[in-house]
Amino acid sequence: MEEFLKLGRPAAFLVSSASGLDTLLAESKRLSSRKRFILLLRDDARLTVRLLPALLDAGMRSAENCMKSGSMQMEILLMLSGTTNIGKAIRDNGAIGSTRFMVFASDSRTMAEFLRRTASRIEMRHHLSFDTKAAAELAAASISE
Repeated sequence: MEEFLKLGRPAAFLVSSASGLDTLLAESKRLSSRKRFILLLRDDARLTVRLLPALLDAGMRSAENCMKSGSMQMEILLMLSGTTNIGKAIRDNGAIGSTRFMVFASDSRTMAEFLRRTASRIEMRHHLSFDTKAAAELAAASISE
């Protein structure tokens, strides 16, 4: 997990794009790997307090080789949604059919590359903080599975 956390500070932006969702998802997959990721989420600022706890949990699961999914971004999405059902997690918090969405990236370099390649426009930067209440809720959801 230390290797993953050395990448730099995670970033989240509210973004708009004229590119279709399929194009954005394809670029997200192209840029994502075991060490870096791009996650497209619905436009909901309430998710921001849950992003860092979900990232930490996903990083620990990755380090312990016990992820519930095959990618960091899906692992984070599952934690944000409090479910192990991928379809439900996408419906609940994924960027479905929208031109405005939140982009969460493992680091600013990956974020910049995604924005450049997709010609997406930043509307607002989300402040990410580690909310202990959100962390406790995520931990409880994880244990109850």
